[in-house]
Amino acid sequence: MFKLGLRLYLIIKDTNLISIFKSERKIVSLTTQQLAVCIAHIGVATFSIGAVTENYFNQEIIEQVKPGEKITLGNEYFIFQSIKQSLGPNYISEIGELTYYNKNDVAQYTLYPEKRLFPVERQTTSEVAIYRRIRGDIYAVIGDGDPENGYTFRIYSKPLVSLIWLGSFIMVLGGFFSLRIQLKKANFRRTKLI
Repeated sequence: MFKLGLRLYLIIKDTNLISIFKSERKIVSLTTQQLAVCIAHIGVATFSIGAVTENYFNQEIIEQVKPGEKITLGNEYFIFQSIKQSLGPNYISEIGELTYYNKNDVAQYTLYPEKRLFPVERQTTSEVAIYRRIRGDIYAVIGDGDPENGYTFRIYSKPLVSLIWLGSFIMVLGGFFSLRIQLKKANFRRTKLI
């Protein structure tokens, strides 16, 4: 997976897209339509790098812990504070409280993963707690358990998932510029005919 991401990067690096930005003369000679296309392609490259490498750098931890115990994720860790039950309109839920600490032992964020039981349908669903960062997202899911034996938690760290969102935004931006240019051309042609 990493090799595929590296190959993709090398292909993009060697294309004319990057060579356009190597000299100022070429940038000045670009039309606005070409610039919009370049922006969209940079978005595609960013999205692709994020999508290909996201799975490679992803970390997953599954642990059964009791309240007060620690779950370690690299240099960072979580402390399972408590579990509480809540009644919804048509479900009963168990909400876990996980406090996220960075490598400097500073509490950064509290996650509240939830497990819902729908008694009428006899179904159980999990509500994922997400901590979004520029460096990537952290997901926490609560599984089965009880206060005596502890609860099972799945914690995922996806460090490059932000590139997927950033790439999508850049693609939309390039598409917006391109559409705007096309609309201006259409209006210019219409006024010229009249």
